[in-house]
Amino acid sequence: MKPEQIEKRYTFGSLLRSKSKWFVPLLAILGFANAVWAIGLLYLINTKALGQSLPFLDAYDWLFYAVLTVVSFITSLFFQSYMIKLTFGLGKEMVLTLLDKLRQAEYLSFLGLGEEKVRTALEDITVLEASPGIMLDSFNAVVMVVMGIIYLFLINAAGAAILLVLLMVILSFYIYRNKKVEQDIRSFRMLNDTYMRNVDDLLKGFREVKMKTARSNALFFDFLVKNREEYQHIRTRAFLRDMGNRLTGNYSFYLAIGVILFVLPLLMQVPVEVRTNFIVTVLFVMAPIALLTSFISSFLRFRVALERLNDFNRNIADSIGQPSLDITNGFPLENFESLRLEEVSYEYLDPFKKVVSFRLDPINITFYKGEVIFISGGNGSGKTTFMNMITGLIAPKSGEIYFNDFLITAGSRQVYRNRVSSIFTDHHLFSENYDGYNLNTQNNKFTALLKKMELKDAIRFNKDANAISHKLSKGQQKRIALIYALLEDEDILFFDEWAAEQDPEFRKIFYTQVLPDLKQKGKTVIAITHDDAYFDCADRLLKFEYGKLSEISSNKMGIREIPRISYRHK
Repeated sequence: MKPEQIEKRYTFGSLLRSKSKWFVPLLAILGFANAVWAIGLLYLINTKALGQSLPFLDAYDWLFYAVLTVVSFITSLFFQSYMIKLTFGLGKEMVLTLLDKLRQAEYLSFLGLGEEKVRTALEDITVLEASPGIMLDSFNAVVMVVMGIIYLFLINAAGAAILLVLLMVILSFYIYRNKKVEQDIRSFRMLNDTYMRNVDDLLKGFREVKMKTARSNALFFDFLVKNREEYQHIRTRAFLRDMGNRLTGNYSFYLAIGVILFVLPLLMQVPVEVRTNFIVTVLFVMAPIALLTSFISSFLRFRVALERLNDFNRNIADSIGQPSLDITNGFPLENFESLRLEEVSYEYLDPFKKVVSFRLDPINITFYKGEVIFISGGNGSGKTTFMNMITGLIAPKSGEIYFNDFLITAGSRQVYRNRVSSIFTDHHLFSENYDGYNLNTQNNKFTALLKKMELKDAIRFNKDANAISHKLSKGQQKRIALIYALLEDEDILFFDEWAAEQDPEFRKIFYTQVLPDLKQKGKTVIAITHDDAYFDCADRLLKFEYGKLSEISSNKMGIREIPRISYRHK
């Protein structure tokens, strides 16, 4: 994906030109071909309907008709094939561009977006995938209608002007009605966003929903039922208005024919052959106009989808990280020796009151190679924020973090993240082996870890995909995540409540076997934990309380709090 695509703002023109620079020239060729075909066919049909002969090719008028039809068929076949390829390519490009932006977004920005907006954006792309084909059909229809009107003016300018005024009145009615339909489409799309968020609450919070009848009833009746009822009302109203527009468009032909048969003779002297030509021409453009009216709701959906995608682009534009995720930016390649924090702090702003809702006080501390550090503290004390900073997920509001003596900046934060392993409290196990681990029975280290974690019989190997299949409990999933982290073999490992879902046996294995083994190999482990029975397994114990960090000395006689130590390396 090219970096310049990051700031792209979608329009219909940019969408089509992004896939083919030949779209506009080819569209012009198609328009010219259709114009020639429409005028020639109208002239031939009207001439033959009046029993007259062509002034040229009199004996071969059938050949003229056949050539026009064959050329139109071949032209339409070529352009329809072209648009199918263009449409599929457009959808692929837009999806990949969106996902590329998403993966480069900063962590906090992703949290601010919400999953429902991402899923909605992907749905909007699906809507826009149909736009090139519909636009091409609409363009053909417009050419046919315009050629029909021009032909009418060539036959009788006054009568054509009256029909054109009638057409403009009907078109004005369409525009007015479609504004109402567009408002309804926006409304029920917003309702659908809320609905998907409520469904997500039901699915992901099913356990919590089951715990309280009042909560379950409120979610269902006050949100899901109410949302669907309003959604049905607005969507039904929009479809009824759209149906009214289409019926008005279809029956407007009868109005036009009535004007030709009954009104024009009262207003002017109109020969019978002129009226015949008018009726034949109106019947000729009836199908293209009906096609255009059927596409109006599609155009409205395209417009709303474009607006939403552009809003998504604006929301995510400022959060894009480095375009390339494999740059080194001078980051040290040597082994890890120390991770140093100097005056590092963070704060959260209340989005409504615009005041600081939580502040992590400035921290000065250094973590060294081969240390095991435990972090404890109550909920909301600052542990997770601190962990997110030292893993590189979020940047400090102030202060500096050094890997060895190299300052970690925005340009090198991703490279730093590549040098550490982490297991979060709600760690996600991927469905595919994206990291390229060697997951087979020939990998002695992997099989030994499976045996140690008692998972050898719980997983199935997929040799073709270099992956494993499993249905595991939360505790077993954490053990698989730990195996993956150990296979990465990075110098620094971050664990957030890894042992919280383990049974007593595996808690003991983690603290008394896994951590000492990592320490012996020179790895640095920083772990959030509340298992005070194993605090003596750490070299240092840190404690957070209301955003303040203190360091605690650990020994077999107990835990005693000492003043916070500031480690500053010049």
